[in-house]
Amino acid sequence: MLFWLQQVAVETGRIALEMAPFVVLGLLVAIGVFAFLPQERIQRWLGRPGLASTVKAAIAGIPLPLCSCGVIPTALSLRRRGASVGATVSFLVSTPETGADSIAVTYGLINPAMTILRPVAALFTAVATGSAAEWLGGRGDGAKNTSTSPCPVCGEDPCGQTHTLRARLAGATRYVVRDFFPDIANWLVLGLLVSGILAATLPVNAFTGSSWLGQFGAVLVLGVPLYICASASTPIAAVLLAKGMTPGTVLVFLLVGPATNAASLLLIGRSLGGRIATVYLTIVIIVSVFFGLIVNMTMLGWDWTPRLAVTSVHESAGLWQWIGLALLAAAILNVWFRQIANRVRRRKPAVAGT
Repeated sequence: MLFWLQQVAVETGRIALEMAPFVVLGLLVAIGVFAFLPQERIQRWLGRPGLASTVKAAIAGIPLPLCSCGVIPTALSLRRRGASVGATVSFLVSTPETGADSIAVTYGLINPAMTILRPVAALFTAVATGSAAEWLGGRGDGAKNTSTSPCPVCGEDPCGQTHTLRARLAGATRYVVRDFFPDIANWLVLGLLVSGILAATLPVNAFTGSSWLGQFGAVLVLGVPLYICASASTPIAAVLLAKGMTPGTVLVFLLVGPATNAASLLLIGRSLGGRIATVYLTIVIIVSVFFGLIVNMTMLGWDWTPRLAVTSVHESAGLWQWIGLALLAAAILNVWFRQIANRVRRRKPAVAGT
């Protein structure tokens, strides 16, 4: 047992070292995305029903670092401000499946091929799901209106100002530090722990020889109901690929895991209608499996050995990995400290009242 725990610790540390600098890089890119791609500009692109708005919504969602729970209020806000049903659903799919941070981590842990395939497949999945929702789901239950929300830079509602680059960068930094990263920090740690356990427990080539159908079924059963963000799913996917799972199956996991979970589907059904929620889940699964089959049938002969499988702590841990790990650890500890402090503050009035 002690030896197994030591192996889990070693594997988790190795994965963290590989992953950390790319998470930090992705967060820095995320700040730039939010600074130069304001929500108001996205809203102007997505108003008209049709394929054009659906495609624009998918493209707009790919670089945005929002998890599957965080994207729902953003997408529904876009819907209330006039976005079409297709655009809203397309944005709901593409945004959690990818993001600046998860794309960077995919490159760091897996390989360039999966780094390209992941957002491309997410784009097509989002467009297909949004189009199907618009054609089959009707107008949806979310009524359009012209409601506004506070400006993330100045907090005014509405905001008629043109903010400077410095102000936009400051506002984007506050958002990423205070809102986005706390949303994924605990799930990121969980993803690292799960990947460390899998790496230490599963034998080499554990999935070699198993059928594609069985692999697809396994990742769908695990990925559809459970919540896992795009960044947290990446180290798990890298370990599964290293243990012999086919690249197409891993791609299905990377697409379905972040885009679907029980809580998100319930919220989508309540906000946009049960028919749209059913179309959403069905098309995401069908298109993801389709891409997985295409990858397995046409690219299985490629060298899919992930970077994670060919490095060790001593071989890969350069200065930038240690700096990245230190920054990531400090950010996670900061999130935990703030969470504990908030709980203590909420309990104080109750204690005082007694």
